Amino acid sequence: MHIVAAFCAFLMLTRIAIEGARCRNEEDCELNGDCDINSGTCQCYQGWKGENCGQLDLAPIKSYKIPGYVPKATANSENVSCSWGGNIIKQKIENKTQYSIIAAAMQAHCGIDYWTSNSEIIHAVGDAPEGPYVYKETLVPRFAHEPNVVRAPDGALVMFFTWCDCDPNKLQPPTPVSQCETPTRWPWSNNEPQANTEFNKTGDNTQLKGILPGYFQTWMRISDSGSPSGPWGAPIKIDLGNACKGEPDPNDTNFNAAIYPNGTLVGLWRCVETLNTTQPRATVIHTVIAENYRDIKTYRYTPYPAYLQREFGTEDPTVWIDTKGHVHAILHDEDECCPPTRDTAIGKHAWSRDGVSWSLSSTYAYNHTVEFADGHPSHTFLRRERPHIYIEDGRLMFLTNGAQPYNDTDKTFTLIQPIR
Repeated sequence: MHIVAAFCAFLMLTRIAIEGARCRNEEDCELNGDCDINSGTCQCYQGWKGENCGQLDLAPIKSYKIPGYVPKATANSENVSCSWGGNIIKQKIENKTQYSIIAAAMQAHCGIDYWTSNSEIIHAVGDAPEGPYVYKETLVPRFAHEPNVVRAPDGALVMFFTWCDCDPNKLQPPTPVSQCETPTRWPWSNNEPQANTEFNKTGDNTQLKGILPGYFQTWMRISDSGSPSGPWGAPIKIDLGNACKGEPDPNDTNFNAAIYPNGTLVGLWRCVETLNTTQPRATVIHTVIAENYRDIKTYRYTPYPAYLQREFGTEDPTVWIDTKGHVHAILHDEDECCPPTRDTAIGKHAWSRDGVSWSLSSTYAYNHTVEFADGHPSHTFLRRERPHIYIEDGRLMFLTNGAQPYNDTDKTFTLIQPIR
Protein backbone atom coordinates (compact mmCIF):
# COMPACT_ATOMS: atom_id res chain seq x y z
CA MET A 1 0.00 0.00 0.00
CA HIS A 2 2.86 2.36 0.83
CA ILE A 3 4.39 1.63 -2.58
CA VAL A 4 1.06 2.32 -4.33
CA ALA A 5 0.58 5.59 -2.41
CA ALA A 6 4.11 6.68 -3.19
CA PHE A 7 3.63 5.82 -6.87
CA CYS A 8 0.37 7.80 -7.02
CA ALA A 9 2.07 10.78 -5.38
CA PHE A 10 4.89 10.49 -7.91
CA LEU A 11 2.40 10.51 -10.78
CA MET A 12 0.66 13.56 -9.32
CA LEU A 13 3.93 15.44 -8.93
CA THR A 14 4.97 14.43 -12.43
CA ARG A 15 1.69 15.72 -13.88
CA ILE A 16 2.03 19.02 -12.02
CA ALA A 17 5.62 19.37 -13.16
CA ILE A 18 4.62 18.75 -16.78
CA GLU A 19 1.52 20.94 -16.76
CA GLY A 20 2.99 23.55 -14.44
CA ALA A 21 1.73 24.11 -10.91
CA ARG A 22 -1.15 26.52 -11.17
CA CYS A 23 -0.73 27.78 -7.62
CA ARG A 24 1.83 27.72 -4.85
CA ASN A 25 0.22 30.09 -2.35
CA GLU A 26 -2.70 32.45 -1.77
CA GLU A 27 -1.17 35.08 -4.02
CA ASP A 28 -1.47 32.71 -6.97
CA CYS A 29 -5.18 32.53 -6.16
CA GLU A 30 -5.39 36.35 -6.10
CA LEU A 31 -6.20 36.22 -2.34
CA ASN A 32 -9.64 34.94 -3.41
CA GLY A 33 -9.05 31.28 -2.53
CA ASP A 34 -6.85 28.68 -0.85
CA CYS A 35 -4.13 26.90 -2.78
CA ASP A 36 -4.20 23.11 -2.63
CA ILE A 37 -0.47 22.40 -2.71
CA ASN A 38 -0.96 18.73 -3.56
CA SER A 39 -2.97 19.39 -6.71
CA GLY A 40 -1.66 22.85 -7.51
CA THR A 41 -5.20 24.17 -7.85
CA CYS A 42 -7.04 27.09 -6.27
CA GLN A 43 -10.10 26.48 -4.12
CA CYS A 44 -12.03 29.70 -4.68
CA TYR A 45 -14.00 31.51 -2.00
CA GLN A 46 -17.63 32.56 -2.42
CA GLY A 47 -18.13 34.95 -5.30
CA TRP A 48 -15.10 33.85 -7.32
CA LYS A 49 -14.23 31.24 -9.91
CA GLY A 50 -11.57 30.42 -12.50
CA GLU A 51 -8.15 28.83 -12.44
CA ASN A 52 -6.72 31.69 -10.35
CA CYS A 53 -9.99 32.80 -8.73
CA GLY A 54 -9.87 36.06 -10.67
CA GLN A 55 -13.34 35.86 -12.22
CA LEU A 56 -16.51 36.97 -10.49
CA ASP A 57 -18.98 34.09 -10.25
CA LEU A 58 -21.89 36.01 -11.75
CA ALA A 59 -25.42 34.61 -11.84
CA PRO A 60 -28.05 35.46 -14.47
CA ILE A 61 -30.15 38.56 -13.84
CA LYS A 62 -33.64 37.49 -12.73
CA SER A 63 -35.62 39.50 -15.22
CA TYR A 64 -34.80 41.19 -18.51
CA LYS A 65 -37.44 43.78 -17.60
CA ILE A 66 -35.62 44.81 -14.41
CA PRO A 67 -31.87 44.75 -15.19
CA GLY A 68 -30.96 47.38 -12.58
CA TYR A 69 -31.59 51.07 -12.04
CA VAL A 70 -33.25 52.42 -15.16
CA PRO A 71 -34.36 55.98 -14.29
CA LYS A 72 -37.79 57.02 -15.46
CA ALA A 73 -38.50 60.41 -17.00
CA THR A 74 -40.88 61.88 -14.43
CA ALA A 75 -41.61 65.37 -13.25
CA ASN A 76 -39.85 64.99 -9.91
CA SER A 77 -36.72 63.44 -11.43
CA GLU A 78 -35.75 66.68 -13.18
CA ASN A 79 -35.93 64.90 -16.52
CA VAL A 80 -33.21 62.43 -15.65
CA SER A 81 -33.46 59.27 -17.74
CA CYS A 82 -29.89 57.90 -17.87
CA SER A 83 -27.63 56.81 -15.01
CA TRP A 84 -24.03 55.65 -14.91
CA GLY A 85 -22.92 53.14 -12.26
CA GLY A 86 -23.73 53.42 -8.57
CA ASN A 87 -23.23 52.15 -5.01
CA ILE A 88 -25.91 50.05 -3.31
CA ILE A 89 -26.46 50.93 0.36
CA LYS A 90 -28.61 49.06 2.89
CA GLN A 91 -30.30 50.76 5.82
CA LYS A 92 -33.12 50.29 8.31
CA ILE A 93 -35.93 52.83 8.33
CA GLU A 94 -38.62 52.33 10.97
CA ASN A 95 -37.80 48.60 11.23
CA LYS A 96 -38.03 48.22 7.46
CA THR A 97 -35.06 47.41 5.26
CA GLN A 98 -34.55 49.86 2.43
CA TYR A 99 -31.92 49.91 -0.29
CA SER A 100 -30.47 53.02 -1.84
CA ILE A 101 -28.33 53.59 -4.87
CA ILE A 102 -26.15 56.68 -5.25
CA ALA A 103 -25.27 57.22 -8.89
CA ALA A 104 -24.32 59.75 -11.53
CA ALA A 105 -27.22 60.69 -13.79
CA MET A 106 -27.56 62.97 -16.80
CA GLN A 107 -30.10 65.78 -16.83
CA ALA A 108 -32.50 66.59 -19.68
CA HIS A 109 -32.80 63.00 -20.95
CA CYS A 110 -29.19 63.09 -22.16
CA GLY A 111 -26.80 60.17 -22.41
CA ILE A 112 -23.23 59.53 -21.32
CA ASP A 113 -21.77 61.66 -24.14
CA TYR A 114 -23.02 64.68 -22.20
CA TRP A 115 -21.61 63.77 -18.80
CA THR A 116 -19.22 66.71 -18.74
CA SER A 117 -22.09 69.18 -18.93
CA ASN A 118 -25.18 67.42 -17.56
CA SER A 119 -24.02 64.96 -14.89
CA GLU A 120 -25.28 65.23 -11.31
CA ILE A 121 -25.26 62.85 -8.34
CA ILE A 122 -28.63 61.41 -7.39
CA HIS A 123 -30.15 59.14 -4.75
CA ALA A 124 -32.72 56.47 -5.68
CA VAL A 125 -34.48 53.97 -3.39
CA GLY A 126 -35.86 50.45 -3.66
CA ASP A 127 -37.07 47.47 -1.63
CA ALA A 128 -34.47 45.00 -2.96
CA PRO A 129 -30.79 45.39 -3.80
CA GLU A 130 -31.36 44.35 -7.41
CA GLY A 131 -34.11 46.93 -7.85
CA PRO A 132 -36.30 48.32 -9.14
CA TYR A 133 -35.27 51.76 -7.86
CA VAL A 134 -37.03 55.11 -8.10
CA TYR A 135 -35.45 58.54 -7.99
CA LYS A 136 -35.69 60.29 -4.62
CA GLU A 137 -33.43 63.34 -4.67
CA THR A 138 -30.38 65.06 -6.12
CA LEU A 139 -27.44 65.03 -3.71
CA VAL A 140 -24.93 67.09 -5.71
CA PRO A 141 -26.14 69.22 -8.64
CA ARG A 142 -24.31 69.53 -11.91
CA PHE A 143 -21.50 69.40 -12.54
CA ALA A 144 -20.87 66.31 -10.36
CA HIS A 145 -19.87 62.82 -11.41
CA GLU A 146 -18.53 59.35 -10.48
CA PRO A 147 -19.60 59.06 -6.82
CA ASN A 148 -17.90 56.32 -4.83
CA VAL A 149 -19.53 55.73 -1.45
CA VAL A 150 -18.11 53.64 1.40
CA ARG A 151 -19.38 53.05 4.93
CA ALA A 152 -16.87 53.92 7.64
CA PRO A 153 -16.44 51.84 10.83
CA ASP A 154 -18.16 54.58 12.85
CA GLY A 155 -21.27 54.19 10.69
CA ALA A 156 -20.80 57.32 8.60
CA LEU A 157 -21.16 57.29 4.82
CA VAL A 158 -18.18 58.73 2.96
CA MET A 159 -18.61 59.91 -0.62
CA PHE A 160 -15.67 60.53 -2.92
CA PHE A 161 -16.71 62.28 -6.13
CA THR A 162 -15.68 64.56 -8.97
CA TRP A 163 -17.11 68.05 -8.75
CA CYS A 164 -16.51 71.55 -10.06
CA ASP A 165 -16.76 74.12 -7.30
CA CYS A 166 -16.36 76.71 -9.99
CA ASP A 167 -15.75 80.41 -9.55
CA PRO A 168 -18.16 81.98 -12.06
CA ASN A 169 -15.52 84.63 -12.79
CA LYS A 170 -12.96 81.98 -13.74
CA LEU A 171 -14.19 78.51 -14.57
CA GLN A 172 -17.71 77.29 -15.06
CA PRO A 173 -19.32 74.16 -16.48
CA PRO A 174 -20.48 74.17 -20.09
CA THR A 175 -24.04 75.33 -20.51
CA PRO A 176 -26.22 72.30 -19.80
CA VAL A 177 -27.85 70.74 -22.79
CA SER A 178 -31.28 72.31 -22.90
CA GLN A 179 -33.07 69.09 -23.79
CA CYS A 180 -32.17 65.77 -25.35
CA GLU A 181 -35.20 64.26 -27.02
CA THR A 182 -37.20 61.98 -24.73
CA PRO A 183 -36.99 58.36 -25.89
CA THR A 184 -40.09 56.21 -25.88
CA ARG A 185 -38.40 52.86 -25.24
CA TRP A 186 -35.17 53.96 -23.67
CA PRO A 187 -32.86 53.26 -22.04
CA TRP A 188 -33.74 49.59 -22.06
CA SER A 189 -36.17 47.85 -24.35
CA ASN A 190 -38.55 45.50 -22.55
CA ASN A 191 -39.59 44.00 -25.84
CA GLU A 192 -36.61 43.21 -28.03
CA PRO A 193 -32.88 43.82 -27.44
CA GLN A 194 -32.42 45.52 -30.80
CA ALA A 195 -30.60 48.83 -31.17
CA ASN A 196 -32.74 51.88 -30.53
CA THR A 197 -32.81 54.80 -32.92
CA GLU A 198 -30.50 57.76 -32.39
CA PHE A 199 -32.20 60.61 -30.56
CA ASN A 200 -31.55 64.19 -31.58
CA LYS A 201 -29.59 66.32 -29.13
CA THR A 202 -29.90 70.07 -28.82
CA GLY A 203 -28.01 72.70 -26.89
CA ASP A 204 -24.38 73.29 -26.07
CA ASN A 205 -22.10 70.25 -25.88
CA THR A 206 -18.70 71.89 -25.62
CA GLN A 207 -17.17 68.83 -23.88
CA LEU A 208 -15.03 71.26 -21.87
CA LYS A 209 -12.93 72.43 -24.82
CA GLY A 210 -10.79 75.35 -23.74
CA ILE A 211 -11.74 75.16 -20.04
CA LEU A 212 -10.57 71.68 -19.06
CA PRO A 213 -7.57 72.47 -16.77
CA GLY A 214 -8.80 72.75 -13.19
CA TYR A 215 -12.37 71.77 -14.05
CA PHE A 216 -12.29 68.25 -12.63
CA GLN A 217 -11.61 68.25 -8.90
CA THR A 218 -11.83 65.41 -6.37
CA TRP A 219 -13.88 65.98 -3.22
CA MET A 220 -15.11 64.12 -0.14
CA ARG A 221 -18.35 64.55 1.78
CA ILE A 222 -19.42 62.71 4.94
CA SER A 223 -22.92 61.82 6.14
CA ASP A 224 -22.40 61.26 9.86
CA SER A 225 -25.97 60.04 10.22
CA GLY A 226 -25.16 57.13 7.91
CA SER A 227 -28.17 58.00 5.77
CA PRO A 228 -27.84 58.51 2.00
CA SER A 229 -30.21 61.46 2.44
CA GLY A 230 -27.73 63.09 4.80
CA PRO A 231 -27.32 65.63 6.08
CA TRP A 232 -24.02 65.63 4.17
CA GLY A 233 -21.17 67.71 5.51
CA ALA A 234 -19.40 70.44 3.60
CA PRO A 235 -17.30 69.23 0.65
CA ILE A 236 -13.61 68.72 1.44
CA LYS A 237 -11.20 69.01 -1.47
CA ILE A 238 -8.72 66.17 -1.98
CA ASP A 239 -5.52 67.72 -3.28
CA LEU A 240 -3.13 65.29 -4.96
CA GLY A 241 -0.33 67.83 -5.03
CA ASN A 242 2.21 66.86 -7.68
CA ALA A 243 1.62 63.10 -7.40
CA CYS A 244 0.07 63.03 -10.88
CA LYS A 245 2.15 64.27 -13.80
CA GLY A 246 -0.65 63.84 -16.29
CA GLU A 247 -1.76 66.31 -18.93
CA PRO A 248 -3.80 68.29 -19.55
CA ASP A 249 -5.79 67.80 -16.34
CA PRO A 250 -4.72 65.42 -13.57
CA ASN A 251 -7.77 65.80 -11.37
CA ASP A 252 -10.41 63.47 -12.90
CA THR A 253 -9.12 60.81 -10.56
CA ASN A 254 -11.83 58.09 -10.21
CA PHE A 255 -10.83 58.23 -6.51
CA ASN A 256 -12.06 55.25 -4.47
CA ALA A 257 -11.01 53.92 -1.08
CA ALA A 258 -11.83 51.48 1.71
CA ILE A 259 -11.61 52.12 5.43
CA TYR A 260 -10.21 49.74 8.07
CA PRO A 261 -11.90 49.33 11.48
CA ASN A 262 -9.28 51.65 13.03
CA GLY A 263 -10.16 54.47 10.62
CA THR A 264 -7.11 54.19 8.38
CA LEU A 265 -7.72 54.35 4.65
CA VAL A 266 -6.38 52.58 1.55
CA GLY A 267 -7.42 53.36 -1.98
CA LEU A 268 -6.72 53.79 -5.66
CA TRP A 269 -6.93 56.73 -8.04
CA ARG A 270 -6.05 57.30 -11.67
CA CYS A 271 -3.73 59.66 -13.47
CA VAL A 272 -3.84 60.26 -17.21
CA GLU A 273 -0.21 59.92 -18.27
CA THR A 274 2.16 58.23 -20.69
CA LEU A 275 4.52 55.44 -19.57
CA ASN A 276 7.01 53.44 -21.62
CA THR A 277 4.65 50.45 -21.32
CA THR A 278 1.46 52.29 -22.32
CA GLN A 279 -0.16 54.15 -25.15
CA PRO A 280 -0.09 57.96 -24.97
CA ARG A 281 -2.37 59.38 -22.26
CA ALA A 282 -3.21 56.05 -20.64
CA THR A 283 -5.28 55.85 -17.46
CA VAL A 284 -2.70 54.77 -14.87
CA ILE A 285 -3.73 53.63 -11.39
CA HIS A 286 -1.89 54.89 -8.28
CA THR A 287 -2.37 54.24 -4.55
CA VAL A 288 -3.38 56.36 -1.58
CA ILE A 289 -3.10 55.63 2.15
CA ALA A 290 -4.17 57.70 5.16
CA GLU A 291 -3.88 57.49 8.93
CA ASN A 292 -7.34 58.97 9.41
CA TYR A 293 -9.94 58.94 6.66
CA ARG A 294 -11.46 62.16 8.02
CA ASP A 295 -8.18 64.10 8.01
CA ILE A 296 -7.14 65.04 4.47
CA LYS A 297 -3.75 66.15 5.80
CA THR A 298 -2.86 62.49 6.49
CA TYR A 299 -3.53 61.36 2.89
CA ARG A 300 -0.40 60.17 1.09
CA TYR A 301 -0.40 59.65 -2.68
CA THR A 302 2.15 57.59 -4.59
CA PRO A 303 3.60 59.18 -7.75
CA TYR A 304 4.34 55.76 -9.25
CA PRO A 305 1.89 53.17 -10.65
CA ALA A 306 0.23 50.65 -8.33
CA TYR A 307 1.05 47.79 -10.74
CA LEU A 308 2.37 47.25 -14.25
CA GLN A 309 0.23 49.21 -16.71
CA ARG A 310 -0.13 48.33 -20.39
CA GLU A 311 -1.80 49.76 -23.48
CA PHE A 312 -4.49 52.25 -22.37
CA GLY A 313 -4.41 51.15 -18.72
CA THR A 314 -7.23 50.64 -16.22
CA GLU A 315 -9.71 52.99 -14.53
CA ASP A 316 -12.85 53.22 -12.36
CA PRO A 317 -11.55 51.28 -9.34
CA THR A 318 -13.94 50.06 -6.67
CA VAL A 319 -12.05 49.08 -3.52
CA TRP A 320 -12.96 46.92 -0.52
CA ILE A 321 -11.36 45.03 2.38
CA ASP A 322 -12.25 41.35 2.81
CA THR A 323 -12.81 39.45 6.05
CA LYS A 324 -9.10 38.54 6.22
CA GLY A 325 -8.00 42.16 5.91
CA HIS A 326 -6.83 41.82 2.30
CA VAL A 327 -7.60 44.67 -0.09
CA HIS A 328 -9.32 44.08 -3.43
CA ALA A 329 -10.44 46.13 -6.40
CA ILE A 330 -12.44 45.65 -9.58
CA LEU A 331 -11.52 48.02 -12.40
CA HIS A 332 -12.64 48.79 -15.92
CA ASP A 333 -9.93 47.43 -18.22
CA GLU A 334 -8.83 49.66 -21.10
CA ASP A 335 -6.14 47.46 -22.64
CA GLU A 336 -7.91 47.44 -25.98
CA CYS A 337 -9.44 50.95 -25.76
CA CYS A 338 -10.11 53.41 -27.68
CA PRO A 339 -12.81 54.20 -28.76
CA PRO A 340 -15.02 51.93 -26.64
CA THR A 341 -16.11 48.69 -28.30
CA ARG A 342 -17.82 45.58 -27.04
CA ASP A 343 -14.35 44.14 -26.50
CA THR A 344 -13.58 46.85 -23.93
CA ALA A 345 -16.74 46.31 -21.84
CA ILE A 346 -14.73 44.21 -19.40
CA GLY A 347 -13.30 44.37 -15.89
CA LYS A 348 -10.25 43.08 -14.03
CA HIS A 349 -9.46 42.20 -10.44
CA ALA A 350 -6.53 43.65 -8.49
CA TRP A 351 -5.41 42.61 -5.02
CA SER A 352 -3.06 43.60 -2.21
CA ARG A 353 -2.20 42.40 1.28
CA ASP A 354 -1.52 45.90 2.58
CA GLY A 355 -3.06 48.36 0.11
CA VAL A 356 0.40 49.47 -1.00
CA SER A 357 1.81 46.62 -3.11
CA TRP A 358 -0.73 45.57 -5.73
CA SER A 359 -1.08 42.94 -8.45
CA LEU A 360 -3.39 42.94 -11.47
CA SER A 361 -5.07 39.80 -12.76
CA SER A 362 -4.30 38.47 -16.22
CA THR A 363 -7.90 37.28 -16.62
CA TYR A 364 -11.17 39.18 -16.84
CA ALA A 365 -13.37 39.56 -13.75
CA TYR A 366 -16.44 40.12 -15.96
CA ASN A 367 -17.09 40.53 -19.65
CA HIS A 368 -19.60 42.29 -21.90
CA THR A 369 -22.30 39.60 -22.02
CA VAL A 370 -25.12 39.24 -19.48
CA GLU A 371 -27.45 36.24 -19.11
CA PHE A 372 -31.07 36.39 -17.92
CA ALA A 373 -32.90 33.82 -15.79
CA ASP A 374 -36.32 34.47 -17.35
CA GLY A 375 -35.45 32.77 -20.63
CA HIS A 376 -34.72 36.00 -22.49
CA PRO A 377 -31.69 35.88 -24.82
CA SER A 378 -28.41 37.17 -23.44
CA HIS A 379 -27.30 40.70 -24.27
CA THR A 380 -23.83 41.92 -25.24
CA PHE A 381 -23.17 45.50 -24.11
CA LEU A 382 -21.19 48.14 -25.94
CA ARG A 383 -19.88 49.61 -22.69
CA ARG A 384 -19.77 48.12 -19.20
CA GLU A 385 -17.73 50.35 -16.89
CA ARG A 386 -17.83 52.03 -13.43
CA PRO A 387 -17.96 48.75 -11.43
CA HIS A 388 -19.05 48.63 -7.80
CA ILE A 389 -19.45 45.59 -5.54
CA TYR A 390 -22.27 45.35 -3.01
CA ILE A 391 -21.13 43.29 0.00
CA GLU A 392 -23.34 42.11 2.85
CA ASP A 393 -21.93 40.37 5.95
CA GLY A 394 -18.70 39.61 4.10
CA ARG A 395 -20.44 38.07 1.08
CA LEU A 396 -20.15 39.50 -2.41
CA MET A 397 -23.79 39.97 -3.45
CA PHE A 398 -24.06 42.17 -6.57
CA LEU A 399 -21.93 43.80 -9.25
CA THR A 400 -23.14 47.15 -10.60
CA ASN A 401 -21.90 48.88 -13.74
CA GLY A 402 -22.55 51.87 -15.90
CA ALA A 403 -23.87 50.12 -19.00
CA GLN A 404 -24.46 51.23 -22.58
CA PRO A 405 -26.44 48.55 -24.41
CA TYR A 406 -26.30 49.80 -28.00
CA ASN A 407 -23.84 51.42 -30.37
CA ASP A 408 -26.20 53.87 -32.08
CA THR A 409 -27.23 55.83 -28.97
CA ASP A 410 -25.34 57.09 -25.92
CA LYS A 411 -28.18 56.25 -23.51
CA THR A 412 -27.09 54.30 -20.42
CA PHE A 413 -28.35 52.81 -17.15
CA THR A 414 -26.99 51.12 -14.02
CA LEU A 415 -26.76 47.38 -14.57
CA ILE A 416 -27.09 45.19 -11.44
CA GLN A 417 -26.06 41.53 -11.65
CA PRO A 418 -26.09 39.01 -8.78
CA ILE A 419 -22.99 37.18 -7.62
CA ARG A 420 -23.22 33.54 -6.62
